[in-house]
Amino acid sequence: MDTQEQEFISENMELFNSADNFSDKHDVPFALGVFGTLRIIPNNQGNARLMVGAKGRQIEYKHQRAFVPHVLPSGIWVDLSVGASGIFEIFSYSPEDFADIIVGVDMLEGFNPKSSSRWGGYHRTLVNAKLLPDDYPNDLFEKGIRFDNRDLGISQEEWSNYEEVPAWIYSNATLNRQLEELENSPLIWWHKEGYEK
Repeated sequence: MDTQEQEFISENMELFNSADNFSDKHDVPFALGVFGTLRIIPNNQGNARLMVGAKGRQIEYKHQRAFVPHVLPSGIWVDLSVGASGIFEIFSYSPEDFADIIVGVDMLEGFNPKSSSRWGGYHRTLVNAKLLPDDYPNDLFEKGIRFDNRDLGISQEEWSNYEEVPAWIYSNATLNRQLEELENSPLIWWHKEGYEK
């Protein structure tokens, strides 16, 4: 990660921490991590077009492969699996492009960042994702959404070797609650109003 990217993340964290409400927090243009039909590996999954274009134009983005600790994608769902290194793809955008693409992606996931009401399904949740090097083998990323348990199998002892980046992912309340209980959780924040214990 270069200096400019680090500064952008720091600015985003300042915006996020100073936001007065959950809606404003969701407006902060962190990178977006996806694990299912929004991925572009392999061969542009069914909804990948939402990640690369909006409002009738191509969007500029940076694409990186990553994993999220303890989060295991299976099909189009994610669950807790302690020690898993679940496959994600990370997309980074300018603030303007983020604002354009996030509307369509939130709609696809049935998520409304302006509403405090949650009826199940996905939440847009902020986590620390671990970036993989550009030369990381691609074979496991070739597994599409029909494959369950998309785990890279990277041992926890090695996780500190990978650069960390805050990223929005779509997860569920059950997973988020479980992540809150973990000592080395990747969870940074989720809007849990109505889901408190």
